[in-house]
Amino acid sequence: MKDRPQVAQQELRTVSLDAIEVNLEVTAQLDHEAIERLAASIRSVGLLHPPLVEELESGTRYRIVAGDRSVLAARAAGLSEIPVLVVKRKHASAAMLGLSEYLQKAELGPIDLARYLHTLTQELGLSQGALARRLGKKRSTIANYLRLLGLPKEVQKNLQAARISIGHAKAILTVQGESGRIALMHSIIRGSWSVRQAEARAREQDTQELDPADRVDDENEQLHMRALERELEERFGTRVELSGRASQGQLRIHYYDLEDLDRILEVLGL
Repeated sequence: MKDRPQVAQQELRTVSLDAIEVNLEVTAQLDHEAIERLAASIRSVGLLHPPLVEELESGTRYRIVAGDRSVLAARAAGLSEIPVLVVKRKHASAAMLGLSEYLQKAELGPIDLARYLHTLTQELGLSQGALARRLGKKRSTIANYLRLLGLPKEVQKNLQAARISIGHAKAILTVQGESGRIALMHSIIRGSWSVRQAEARAREQDTQELDPADRVDDENEQLHMRALERELEERFGTRVELSGRASQGQLRIHYYDLEDLDRILEVLGL
């Protein structure tokens, strides 16, 4: 009889915090207020979600796969050792399975999650579609999270701290330039804007530097673009986005599974 395949090579182990290597580039961007809140929770009820770590040297050194914030919070809480889920370096697929299970349980912020997903695509050489299938997610979900990493660092920090939502972040991404994106974020926070208000402001922001006559023409052009967008959505039976101007821009047609893609390609005659 053949050996049964091992689904996940991981083990719960208690290790010294000093033995865990953190990613300094990632931890520098974490929200310190959130870490302090988590540290207070750890002092009260303990660490509920063990970080996922990769074993570098047998029983002596580990690197975080997921859970940077938990490790920093545990240190802030005064712990010297914590429970971790250990996966061996050679079991890359198992590491991903372990991350999938971890993501179902841990309360990760959107930027943390986006970073981990990006790490998996790089370390395992997976496309967004392949990663989505292995994690049991839609490809559009993976893509939307990875897009968040294109936000300015200040915007990422406020998103991670839940001062703005993912919907707000998507609206901010439609604005060109870092300064414009940061300015829109501050307006959202100050005005407690809804996502719809943020989207409307993002569309207006591109016209602020125009002369009055040009602004009227641009507004008419945008109205035409939105009407065309709705017509295309009716035609393809899915979400359609037109960005840019009538003279130059991008057309995005969304699909959510292979059957949906086949249907859209059939409408296109492909």
